[in-house]
Amino acid sequence: MIPQPKHIDFHTIKSAEIVWHKDQYWMHIAVEVPKQKQVQGNKEAGCDLGLIHAAVLSDGKNHFIVTGRELRSLQRYRNKKFKELQKLIGRKKPGSNKRQKLILRKRRFLEKLERRIEYLLHTISKMVTDWCVENHIKALYIGTPDGVQKNTKKKKKTRKEIRQQLSNWSFGQLIEKITYKLKLRGVKVQLVEESYTSGTCPSCGEFSKQWNRNFHCPCGAKGHRDLVGAVNILDKSINKQFKNNQELPKIEDTKYRRVLLTPIVPHNGAKRAVA
Repeated sequence: MIPQPKHIDFHTIKSAEIVWHKDQYWMHIAVEVPKQKQVQGNKEAGCDLGLIHAAVLSDGKNHFIVTGRELRSLQRYRNKKFKELQKLIGRKKPGSNKRQKLILRKRRFLEKLERRIEYLLHTISKMVTDWCVENHIKALYIGTPDGVQKNTKKKKKTRKEIRQQLSNWSFGQLIEKITYKLKLRGVKVQLVEESYTSGTCPSCGEFSKQWNRNFHCPCGAKGHRDLVGAVNILDKSINKQFKNNQELPKIEDTKYRRVLLTPIVPHNGAKRAVA
């Protein structure tokens, strides 16, 4: 007897099927989803995706930040544990029972982490969707990190570290989930190349290299680097250029959300927080 999920209404279930997926049985349930209420408005907003902050949005007046700390912590933990298991597997004799058990343990661990990462991506995309609905956003412009990936090839000292961080960055999956959820709400999503958006000053229009989350321009303007990026993505999409003589968005006027996740319990019984 399989218990009914508490968050699903029994009358909405149209079909159920038990399937074999990744060495275990899964139940696939098809439910009737009511039509989502469409966004009423004509506002536009820019979205800057990143590693430190998973998503930063701005419509020019209202600003919103979703932290990516939990997602990045989970990905780092996955890489560290994967390396340890690979090292243990390499020490065992090929074909031995101990080696096969370690391989199975690694596979189950990776599947568990993938489900947790999937949950975080869904949560982040829902936060983005809820903000767009709340602020009557009809079009969202999302910056793509194509330029960032190209620039890493020119750096020698930190090339390996930066490439590893970018390989862990699930921006493609996040964009897909944001696009899917916003489409149900009638919101248009457009991808924009984000080169120079985080370093161009909205006040004077000059570009300067930034080294941390705090934006500093030689003209004296200060602000939040990712918020500046979101505002410039919006200007670049609408006006095809960066606007000048604008006031930099203030972090004090910005909503800040953090995704929470339950701790991971390793095999030794010691709890490890993911954040």
